[in-house]
Amino acid sequence: MENYNGWNSYESWNVGLWIDNDEALYNLARDVMIQQEDASTSCIEFIDLVGQKSTGDNVEYTFDNCIEYFENEFEETNLFNGES
Repeated sequence: MENYNGWNSYESWNVGLWIDNDEALYNLARDVMIQQEDASTSCIEFIDLVGQKSTGDNVEYTFDNCIEYFENEFEETNLFNGES
């Protein structure tokens, strides 16, 4: 797998970029992490709730494209189970 700007792929980086730079997406991702027990469950919940199939760059919100964001960006902040 080729790295892209420190991410495992362009697709993962792009999804992370869009979530971080769109307040509604960021808040949704944060809220999901607070309610779920782990990154995998949060990723699945986010995809179900996001309301769109892809980023503005036409990168699909798939599990493989989203999981790295949830693992990298939120596990370290202790948002799981309301630990904010």
